[in-house]
Parts: sequence; C-alpha cells; structure tokens
Amino acid sequence: MATREELDELTRLLTDSDRSEKITQWLDGMWEQVDQTTLVDIGAGRSELILEKILQRKGATRRRLRRVVAGWTAAAACLLALLMYSTGPRNGTEPLMADHTETSADDFDPGTDRAVLTLGDGRELVLDGYREEQIRDEPRLRVGRPENNILVHLADESWRAREDDHQRYNELRTPVGGQYRVMLPDGTKVTLNASSRLRYPQDFGLGQRRVELEGEGYFEVASEADRPFLVRASAFGNEQDVRVLGTEFNINTYDHGASIVTTVASGSVAVASTSGDRVLLASGQESVLSASPYGEVTLRRQPADLTATLAWVDGLFVFNNEPLPKLLNRVSRWYGVTFVFENDLSDVEFQGNYFRNKGLLNLLKNLETAGKVQFTTGGTETGERRIYVTKV
Repeated sequence: MATREELDELTRLLTDSDRSEKITQWLDGMWEQVDQTTLVDIGAGRSELILEKILQRKGATRRRLRRVVAGWTAAAACLLALLMYSTGPRNGTEPLMADHTETSADDFDPGTDRAVLTLGDGRELVLDGYREEQIRDEPRLRVGRPENNILVHLADESWRAREDDHQRYNELRTPVGGQYRVMLPDGTKVTLNASSRLRYPQDFGLGQRRVELEGEGYFEVASEADRPFLVRASAFGNEQDVRVLGTEFNINTYDHGASIVTTVASGSVAVASTSGDRVLLASGQESVLSASPYGEVTLRRQPADLTATLAWVDGLFVFNNEPLPKLLNRVSRWYGVTFVFENDLSDVEFQGNYFRNKGLLNLLKNLETAGKVQFTTGGTETGERRIYVTKV
C-alpha cells in the first residue's frame, strides 16, 4: 500500500518537466514487462482520468493534464491505478476496489450508444449502433465514427439566406441506458447522457446559435465570434441560459435534484437565470441554479470537481465521497434498473471509480466488498428490474 508521503513524491516526480525524458524511458521499460492482456480496458481518456485523480490535490486542470500525459504509454495508467486504489479510506468513506471481474448470464448490461432523432417534419429515426452511411432521404445527415458513434449534420451554406424564424427544429432523445453524440452544422459537438433531450435547428440562422437541453450534455462549442452559442436548460419550473463563443462545458439538470449545474472544462461561459441573476464562469468553476423549499431561486458560483463531473464523458463513474442513494441514482439511469432502499443509507458513502462499459453485478460486488451494504436482485409483474438495497 502506498503511503501519503510516497504519493506526494510520485506527484512531484510526474510533474517535473526536467525529468520528463527519464520518466518516459522508465515507463517504456515498465511497459515491456506488463502483461498486455491486463490493459485492454484502459484507453486514453481513462488513463487521463486516473492520473487526474491522483494530481487533483495539487489543483491540476484537465488541460494541464492532457499536456502531462501526452505521448505516455498505458503503463502509466496501470501503475497509477494500482496506487490510486490502495490509498485506503478517507474521511470515513469506503474505498471502491475495482478487483471483481466475474461476469454472469444474469448480469445487467451497461448502456450503449442509442437515441431517437425526431426531424422537423415529424419523422423519427432510430439511432442504434454504428452505421457509417447517409440516412435515407436526408443527404445532409450521416451516422459516422470519426471518434465514437456520432450523428453528423453536414453544413449547408444556404442558411445565410434564411431568417431564424423560419428554421425547422430537430430533437435528439436518449433513453434510459443510452447515450449519443451529435455534431451540429456549425461543428459544435454535443454528448448526451442517458435520459436526455437536445432540441436544435436544422441550420443555424444569421443570429445566435440557440439549442435547448434537458438531462445532461457535454458541449464542445465551435468558435464563431459573430454568432454566440446559447443553451437553454430547464428544471423544477425554472430556466437558465448559457452564453458562449467557443469552449467546453457540461450542463446537468438531473443529477443534483432540484438544480441545474453548469461546469466549465475550458474557456469561460456566462450563465443567466430567468429570475435575473448572472454569473461568469472560468475553467474549473461551476454554477448551481437551485430553488429553496420556499420557492426562492438562487444562482451561485463555486469551484468544480472536474474529475467527478466530467468522468461520464470518458466512460467512467467517479464516486468521490458520495452518498450511496445519490450514487445509485446515477447508476440506475445507465443500467435501466430501479433500486429499492429498505433502510436509510444516506450516511453510507463510497470513494472510487468504475468503468461504465462493465456489467452492473461487478459494481454491486465491489460495493458489498467495501462493506455496510447488501444487494438482492428481483423484479415485478410488469417486468421492471429491481434491486433491493439493505444496510448490514
């Protein structure tokens, strides 16, 4: 088990630019000794998150970490993952040790890339899996794979001759257990999490580029100085507008109850509520629009935990001293199950990471191993998949 002093020494070593060449040589040597079959699940995005988890105490940002890990082999991710998972409990929480790898025919499969696209004329297209081809009767739509499954809207320069009021709108919806990516005609990319909806025009007109979001979405906005990009998000009967020129940010309208959380990964955004409050967010900050039990709506700015908030985009669950009910609320949307709590478990917290492409039973075994909780699978007459949660 690595001590805190040893982790501090590792952090200083990894961030020392004068030793980068020696570090690379050392990692390359370790890579040759590693069994390649043990690393099949570690991709570039995951290795970045693993490294970031270790360095976040030093205030490292995602942008800085992308420069640090550029060109490193997956050996770094393997070694750092072992250190991360051996640091033990902190602040009374239980560490989630991702060491169970058994699979079962009765397992609950993770979510996949799937969505339904409703076109402006009312037609619905089911997007399920990978098809690199044009969509029939829609020459400007493609489902391709430049990075992941992604719906691509090809640009049409004729938009410059049309007025904004005459635009037709498309709607992309992801179900429980689904996610999808879309590239809008201006080049902006949006990743939708499960149970989310994005409404956007088939072409952006001469004015602002405006879209609407419900659920959770990660935006990589193409920069256009003369056409700001606006995202309207709604929850608990209130709305907010996020105004940007070109940046990356996440909007979550369901993970935090009666609130809208906007988290900036790079650049800056302006957030305005319909009640008149405004905040300016820089990289590493987030805003929370929430309502009190008495109906008072407030908009506040606070530091963001980028690792935990943005992990879903890179294929991870990150549990950072997270109460079990809140943790399982996110998990239920991804695996399409309902958790039934037979005790008050709000005082049970967990810390750790889990790959979103793994089966659910593996995660539940890890949680049980950490202690204090037991899971029992079941169902209902309507076919609803239920898992009963008991404190032990």
